[in-house]
Amino acid sequence: MRNTYFKKLCPKHPEFGGERWRLNRVCVGCGKERADKYRKANKEKFKEWWKEWYAVNKEKRSNYCKEWQSRNKEYVSDAYRVYRLKNIVKKTKYLIAWRKKNPDKVCATANTHQVIRKRLIGSQALANKYAKETAKFYLLRPAGHEVDHIVPLRGKTVSGLHVPWNLQYLPISENRRKHNKWK
Repeated sequence: MRNTYFKKLCPKHPEFGGERWRLNRVCVGCGKERADKYRKANKEKFKEWWKEWYAVNKEKRSNYCKEWQSRNKEYVSDAYRVYRLKNIVKKTKYLIAWRKKNPDKVCATANTHQVIRKRLIGSQALANKYAKETAKFYLLRPAGHEVDHIVPLRGKTVSGLHVPWNLQYLPISENRRKHNKWK
């Protein structure tokens, strides 16, 4: 059978206009519905399959994402910003509901962060000595930038200090990309 699409109007999905039919004579909308139904019926199977696929194709997927982002720089930054603005209320409601359902996890996370922060910064004599200068550095932060630790406080191979000469201003996207890495 040749690769041809059948042009016929689907009674369920007239919005596709019969333009895109698959070889098995199912419209795109019906095919998506069928696939969603199958995925819902076999959730565990799909979870395992995705875990295996990610494990095998981790580098391939990472390279593909990087290439796509480099080709679509303007779209990525603008679209992501618009998406976040549109969905910030939805995300906030979701987070509030999650926190109500999981108070023990919220408490554990907060305690962990507090202990780590005290242990990392509180025990640094230099950090305490230069606290005013560090606070001033944060106040002078330009719009659209974040304060970044040049040598991260908790890197995999190195740990830096919370002092003014270890701080820099980075655009938000760069800082998020950097995470806790140090070159």
